[in-house]
Amino acid sequence: MANLIEPSSFDLIVVGTGLPQCIVAAAAASNGHSVLHLDACDFYGSHWSSLPLQDFSDWCHSAGQLPFPSPIQITTPSNVSGTGASEVSNQNVSPSFERDTAAGEMVFQNGALPNNGSMPSSREFGDSFPENSTNGTTHSFAETSLYGSATTANASLQNGFLSPEPVTHTEEIVLNTNNLSLHDSTMEELGLQSEVVEERSSMYQDFHIMQDSIEDLGPSRRYCLDLAGPKLAYCGGSLVDLLLRSGANNYLEFKSLEASFMWSNGVLLPVPSSRADVFKDRTLINAEKRHLMRFFKLVVEHDSSNPDAPQISPEELESPFVKFLHERQVPLSVQSMILYAIALSNHKQGTVEEGGSHIMKTKEGLELLALYLSSVGRFVNSTGAFLYPLYGQGELPQAFSRSAAVKGALYALKMPIQSFLKDKVTGDFKGIKVSTTEQLIFSQKLVVGPTMLQTVCKAFNSDVLSVEGRNAAQESGEEKEAPKVVRGICITDKSLRADLCTLMVVFPPHCVTVQENGVIRALQLGSSVSVCPEGKFLVQLSMVCSNESVGIEALQRATQFLFNSRDSSSTADAEKPTLLWAAFYAHNEIYEGGADVLILCKVFGYNIQFL
Repeated sequence: MANLIEPSSFDLIVVGTGLPQCIVAAAAASNGHSVLHLDACDFYGSHWSSLPLQDFSDWCHSAGQLPFPSPIQITTPSNVSGTGASEVSNQNVSPSFERDTAAGEMVFQNGALPNNGSMPSSREFGDSFPENSTNGTTHSFAETSLYGSATTANASLQNGFLSPEPVTHTEEIVLNTNNLSLHDSTMEELGLQSEVVEERSSMYQDFHIMQDSIEDLGPSRRYCLDLAGPKLAYCGGSLVDLLLRSGANNYLEFKSLEASFMWSNGVLLPVPSSRADVFKDRTLINAEKRHLMRFFKLVVEHDSSNPDAPQISPEELESPFVKFLHERQVPLSVQSMILYAIALSNHKQGTVEEGGSHIMKTKEGLELLALYLSSVGRFVNSTGAFLYPLYGQGELPQAFSRSAAVKGALYALKMPIQSFLKDKVTGDFKGIKVSTTEQLIFSQKLVVGPTMLQTVCKAFNSDVLSVEGRNAAQESGEEKEAPKVVRGICITDKSLRADLCTLMVVFPPHCVTVQENGVIRALQLGSSVSVCPEGKFLVQLSMVCSNESVGIEALQRATQFLFNSRDSSSTADAEKPTLLWAAFYAHNEIYEGGADVLILCKVFGYNIQFL
């Protein structure tokens, strides 16, 4: 019985170590709630993880299935001590590297985000992560704001997902005081019934691998390939503020994105990020530069609290952003940069007659542009508006997990769930049954990922699951066209720009294919962010589309614009990198939602920003 979890009752059970689940666990633990965090895999991150090259290749060949090993590994809070919290588990299975920072200057040395002596004020996260919290103090959970656009679970948390005071399930702990597995007769006595978990092991399809051999690409474990890339964080965005508030910044290092470019007729046009960049840009004439500077000034003044600043009418704020840009005489070339490289719209902007879709309103566009401008220069040694975590985005879930463990959360990897427990009469969630030990663990609150959508929608009644969840359950059984996200990862032999290591290239709509209205973004990463060996570069691509086959063809065509192929030596462009290896795949958009008892976290969306 050494592998049984103690205690057997918690305020909150979290299943899966994706980024949204880890944020919820860290917030709950920081507020004094008892948290049990489980994952069937033997590594942190789930579908947000970063894998070594060999593991990523195996993942592709298995059609995107994550491993579910059988041995049990349990981590208790006593395994983590002090603010250093070297590891959350007894085995650190994240890719190991020789941490050589000489290749590039880090934005945040020693894993710490600088805050200049005060917490940032651009995004307020209530009391979810109190600045001076201790394990013995209870803090209000009612004003939690966790995800921004990453998940609608935020609404459920604000409505009191966890009570201000930690709940102690005394009766259930007594019933299971010996930590023995409870059989069907005992379940009957407790008035419980179980619902077998039917978890989707893969949410991906349509895999395409180019140059299958990886033997000549260097050590596999020197690579960190993101399953859900590309993703970036605004320097002034909600994720950075959340890292500071939670203390998870102590376990991370970041590198700044050095530059962004727009693809235009075979040329990479630089995206201006500051007044100096605008004046240095040789692609704009002086009149266009003046118009652009006036527009940037308008955005900054609109975002300020100055009552004397020029006011934008409510009608203009509700109008299409592309129309607003046109009325302000912003040059057409700059409009594309603002819409797709700064505001990060994923769809063609314009009227419906012009083929526009998912039209961005002026209010949203101005907010995103103001966020971009405020992100530039927020940190002294940051060269741009965006950040990327060293060793891949898989470090983010681990950082929040370590923060939660320091606050007392209990972590158990290699721990699949056999079934959910619910009350026979009310249908309320009551706990889980662990597959490996058949132990029953009790809780009134549950957080799961979208791979368990079918089970939770079928198992729980309307009072437990939100209306959106019931609609999603109905739609999941219907033939309905859903948005697709296609992704690609490429390994090349040199940088797209000899003087840059980390950069982003944006292909506006219809620049590569006229069959889709999506924007293609390519994020190049090098050894300076410790995701590949020196002398190699990773390029992550993504696009939103309605047809995954067309989308993957578009990504492949974009790589032809950017790279030489290995067998094109006679016609190769000497300035282009050579494509050494590539993989492409697709996945559907996943339902996200929440209710008073259960939160269903979104695995990841198509936006390039994390939150």
